Amino acid sequence: MRKLTFLFALGVLIPLAASALDFTDVSSRYSDAPFAAPDAAGISVLTSIGAVSGNADGTFAPSRTLNRAEFLKIVLLSSPHAVTVTAGDAAACFPDVRVADWFSRYVCLGKTRGVVSGYPDGAFRPGNPVNYVEALKMLGTEFGVENAVVSASRPWYERYLSAAASKGLLFSSSIRLDSFLTRGQMARLTAAYVADAQGQLAAYRAAEQGSSSTSSSISTSSSSSSSSSVSSSSSSLSSSLSSSSQSSSSTNMLGLPARSHFLLLGQLSQPIANATYTNSLEAVRVNSITVTLKRKITSIDSLEIVDQNGVDIGRLPLDEVYDLNDMTYRKTFSGSGVYTIPKGAERTLAVEARLKPRGDGGISGELVQVDTIQLVAEGEWSQQLVGVAQSNFVFPQHQTTQGNILSVTSAMATSGSLPVGPAQMLAAFTLSGMAVSGAPSPQVQNLDFQVNKSSAVTVTNWQLGTQNSSDRIPCFVNDTTVSCLTIPADMGTVDVTQPRTLQLFGDVAVDQGATDRMLQVHLSDSGTIGMNGAVRWTDGSTYFTWTELQSPLANGPLWK
Repeated sequence: MRKLTFLFALGVLIPLAASALDFTDVSSRYSDAPFAAPDAAGISVLTSIGAVSGNADGTFAPSRTLNRAEFLKIVLLSSPHAVTVTAGDAAACFPDVRVADWFSRYVCLGKTRGVVSGYPDGAFRPGNPVNYVEALKMLGTEFGVENAVVSASRPWYERYLSAAASKGLLFSSSIRLDSFLTRGQMARLTAAYVADAQGQLAAYRAAEQGSSSTSSSISTSSSSSSSSSVSSSSSSLSSSLSSSSQSSSSTNMLGLPARSHFLLLGQLSQPIANATYTNSLEAVRVNSITVTLKRKITSIDSLEIVDQNGVDIGRLPLDEVYDLNDMTYRKTFSGSGVYTIPKGAERTLAVEARLKPRGDGGISGELVQVDTIQLVAEGEWSQQLVGVAQSNFVFPQHQTTQGNILSVTSAMATSGSLPVGPAQMLAAFTLSGMAVSGAPSPQVQNLDFQVNKSSAVTVTNWQLGTQNSSDRIPCFVNDTTVSCLTIPADMGTVDVTQPRTLQLFGDVAVDQGATDRMLQVHLSDSGTIGMNGAVRWTDGSTYFTWTELQSPLANGPLWK
C-alpha cells in the first residue's frame, strides 16, 4: 500500500500532488475513538497529511464546534499548494487580530492569499464558530473550487456553493448553510477537497462508507494542481492546542471571558461561564465537577467543560439522583483521562451548553445563567480530596433561541453631499439572520435610529422602506431618536441567504445661507437582555430586545 509522505529538504514541503493519499483508518490513535465511519475517514486523511493532531488530552472531539481561526489554519495546512507559514506572517492584519495571538500568522497569511477578507466592519472575529458557508468560501478559494463571478443579484457565496456542488464536494445530507460545523464535519468536508485535488474523491467516498482503498484503485478528475515550490517550516505547523505556552491566546480564541450569547437550539454553545482555578499546595487531579444553574432550563441536554486551551474535560449530565430541582449537572471522573492541575498553575475552565433540538425539548426564550461551578480534586501526593480555589468567575445571562441576527451593516457610501428635499434616502442598513432547521426566519419588528445633525438641518416625515418595494411605514421622532415600530413581516424578515436592506427616508431642509450642514444616522446600541437595543426582533416564538453584535451596530453616511 502506497503511503502519503512528506519530504523535508532545505525547508521545502513537497505539495500533496507529489504523493498519493492513503485512506487507511488511523483514527484509533485518538483516545475518544471509535468514530462514525464518515468522520473517521475525514479525520484519518487530515491526520495523515499533518493538518490535524487532536487535542492535548489525546482526543479529537468530533462533536465540538471549531472557530474561524482554527479552521483557517487547517485549510492552509491541507492546501494542495506548498504554503509557507512562518512567524514573519504574524501581524495586526485585522483590528481584532493581535501580533501576539497564536493564530495571527495563519490569519494574516490567509488574508494575503485571499482566503479570508473579514466582515464588512473590518473585523475577522477569530473566535466565532465557523459555519458551513464560510468553510466553503475558505476551502473554495484555497483549493480553486469556485466558479466565475456570478451576477450581482446572486448571493456572494454562490460561486463557491455551485462549484462545490458540481464536483460532489458537499455533504450528502441537508445541512443549513449557516450551521456551525462540528470538528467531525470539518474533517469530512476538508478531506473531500484534499481528495478531489488529488483526483481521488471516489476513493475517499468509499472510505467514508467504511471501505478502505488505496490511491491507485479508484480515481476521479482533479480540479486543482500545484506547481508551487514555496518553502515551509515544519516547526510552524505544530498544533497550538498542545502548547501550554499559548494559553492566554487560546483563551481569547475561545471567546473568554464569557459574555451573553444566544443559545441556538440543537447546537453546542459558545462558553456561557468561566472560572479560574489554582492550588498552590500540590498538583491535583479533578475528581468531580458540579455546575448549578440559576433556574431549571428545559432546553439544555447537557453541559460540556473545556479548559482554556480548548481541551475537552468532560460532559456533565443532569443530576437526576440528588437534585430535585433539575438545576444541577455533575460528573465524577476516574481512570487515565482525569484532568490535572499542576502545583501553582492556573487553569481557566469554561462551561458550554449543548441544547436540545427544536421540537425535541428545545424551546425559545429561556434565560440561562450559571450560579456555581465547584471542583473537587484529589492531591497527587496526599491523595486527599480537596476543594480547588476559584477566582475570576464570569457568569453572564443568556437566552435560548431558534434564530439569530447575524449582521447589521451600512448599505451606502460612508459620506456624501447632504441631499435636500422631500423623501430623501438618508441611510440604508442591510441585516442578515438565520434560523435553525424548521424554524421561521427572524423578523425585525422595531428599530431605533440615532440622528446626529447640525442645528441648521431639519428633517421631517421620517419613513422606513425596503429595496424593491414602494411600501413605506411612518416613523416617530423623540429628541434625537427616530423609532420605526411594528415593522410588517414582509419588510422585516431577514435570512442569511436573503439579507434585507431597510432604507430610512426623510424630508430634508437647510436654513438659508447656513454653512454648517451635517447629518448622520446610526444604529447604535446592541442592547442587553431586558434592555432595548437599536434592533428588536422575534424568532417566531420570543421577542428579543438585543443583538449579539458590537456597538455601534452600523453608521450611516456622513452627509455634509
